[in-house]
Amino acid sequence: FTLVELLVTLMITGVLLAGFLGLASFQVSTTRDQTAQVDLQQTVRDVAEMFAREVRRAGANPTCATAFSAVEFASTWMLRVKSDLNGNGIIDTVGDEDVSYQYYSGDLRRIANGSIEVLLKNISWAGSTIRYYDETGAVLAISETYNGLSSTKRARVRRVEFVLDIEQKTTNGETIRARASSDVGLRNRFFINQPSC
Repeated sequence: FTLVELLVTLMITGVLLAGFLGLASFQVSTTRDQTAQVDLQQTVRDVAEMFAREVRRAGANPTCATAFSAVEFASTWMLRVKSDLNGNGIIDTVGDEDVSYQYYSGDLRRIANGSIEVLLKNISWAGSTIRYYDETGAVLAISETYNGLSSTKRARVRRVEFVLDIEQKTTNGETIRARASSDVGLRNRFFINQPSC
């Protein structure tokens, strides 16, 4: 082989190798983004299911031993619910009897038993909301977002709709999006107009 032939061969090999490395890098990046998308979608679904499960039991008061507000706070960015799950007549600080879901500073948090658990980090809340419906199925309007529903309106809540429409940035700077929702009927006796409890 002559020197020119070797140089041409090296140049062609270098071009092919650069193309292969570029393709491999693109595939790794795409796979990473797809994995992040799947993880975010699954997490959003899990959060919506957990929210539905915990909100559905709001107002549980099997012994009617104490009066408490099943919906303690209700706004478009936070919901706090209470229930007497163990039937001891009080709202305990353990056992998830006082649970809040809150969007705060880019994170979706669950607050229970005196501890804060971050469910979703660094998210955009723009497309997400929590809506409240009364006994007629009408939306209860929140006049002041910071203060949420008044105690009178909170007592009328019969159904809660939780919409998570989340955007998040990947490590590559790409924006991924996930959506899930739950529509929860509050079915405990506390919410039925009965004189006994």
